[in-house]
Amino acid sequence: MAFQNPKLRPGQDIASELKEWLWNDMPNLPRDAVNGAWSVTEEVVKGLNAWMQTKPDLTYMEYLTGIEKERGRSPWNDVSFEGTDRAYAAFPELSTNKIPKGMISGIILNEVLHGGDPFDPGEDLSVRMFGTVRDWQGVENDTASVGPAQMQIRNIRYLVEAYPQLSQFKNDPVRAVLDPENTPMFVAAYLCDKIKVLETYNQANKDKPIPVCSATLAYLYNPDVMSAKGDCRRIDEADKLATKLHIDTRKGWQTESYPRNDEIVLRSKTIKDILSATRACFQ
Repeated sequence: MAFQNPKLRPGQDIASELKEWLWNDMPNLPRDAVNGAWSVTEEVVKGLNAWMQTKPDLTYMEYLTGIEKERGRSPWNDVSFEGTDRAYAAFPELSTNKIPKGMISGIILNEVLHGGDPFDPGEDLSVRMFGTVRDWQGVENDTASVGPAQMQIRNIRYLVEAYPQLSQFKNDPVRAVLDPENTPMFVAAYLCDKIKVLETYNQANKDKPIPVCSATLAYLYNPDVMSAKGDCRRIDEADKLATKLHIDTRKGWQTESYPRNDEIVLRSKTIKDILSATRACFQ
């Protein structure tokens, strides 16, 4: 689900984006004129930009209003701040690593806004009826993503076994994750698990460690950059659709599982979207 042409986004760097627009999208303007115009407006725009960073609720309103009008319901219905409080308290590893509480809610909000596909409603309905998603042969589709956080069934089943904090959901974990009050517990567990993944990676790659922070954990929630022969590009909607249709469009491009360099981080839309949603969910 794309943005509904929001003019303001949480965390958006208006100053940088305006200058990029002037420079790249208006190539016929003389370069001196562009620089001259920018020098006049830069301080005003940067002041507006600074003000926006302190008003995440306000900057998010236009965006969320557009989504609510299109869908007929507010995306906040699937975000439980009380559930987030409980999850953050249950997984102290997050605060130890300075991961903000709002990231739990931010991931959920981002998935509600961007993570759906045409098959999701049917998959969630299948979980409500049968406790899982099955293919036409009756075999569980453990790669199906369900619930507000769009978590794969195989990850849900792994997390309830790996983390005692989720033991209350063991009898019916996939159905439990559909409840917005429960979803934050699974997201918090997933983030803690990815912290361990990064720590293991860094032990094996001591010369080039990946920092444990909000940006790197956001990427690991949904890696969205591919590389081939030293080049990188973002996995776009066409790639995702082709994968669902079992069409190979990658031709040598491999998904980057880790945000192991600056180019991957800069190209990742997942990181930008989750960090923006996290700012909107500050408490």
